[in-house]
Amino acid sequence: MPDYGRPFFLTGHFGRPLSGITLPDLCAEWRVPETVLATLRDVEGSRSSVAICSERSGAGKTLLLEALLASLPRRVTPIYLRGGFERFAFLADPAVERPRSVLVANEISPFEDVYLWGEQARRTLALACNGWTLWCTAHAASASDLIGQWVAAGLVMTVADLPERLVVISLAEGDTGGRRTLTFETIERGEFVDSSRW
Repeated sequence: MPDYGRPFFLTGHFGRPLSGITLPDLCAEWRVPETVLATLRDVEGSRSSVAICSERSGAGKTLLLEALLASLPRRVTPIYLRGGFERFAFLADPAVERPRSVLVANEISPFEDVYLWGEQARRTLALACNGWTLWCTAHAASASDLIGQWVAAGLVMTVADLPERLVVISLAEGDTGGRRTLTFETIERGEFVDSSRW
């Protein structure tokens, strides 16, 4: 069985090693308000599925995913999915408990074999619709853009096929060096219920 506890090509655009950055440090580096840190902690504690998006490579999608993972409580185990090579062997492992696990996809896109796409992405999203928590990154400008891509590719049929609660965090560069603008959009049971931007 694959070592699902070991990050799988979780390196971002520049192929850098994992940095061990924390949420407070990242928020300080990106010069975002304290409200953003509180919101990120709320998202993490809610057991929501999360998609971190940006149109631009190198925007910090993987860095934010890494910081969220670093803040997971010890009782929660990340399961690092293996992109196009994923065979979902963890589903047969009695030691893996759905309520205590987070499925981690380095990216849902067709750009590399190490990313989730096609049947592997469809099955992963189906698991997220059935009680598994999924954290991933993707190339998209917004929640609507992301869902449109997934529907067009046949990964989901409609918004009703999304996880019960999905938080899409879209990243954009701010007007000064290093700053980021974050947009949070929440979809519950196929309905957009909240949107905020900092």
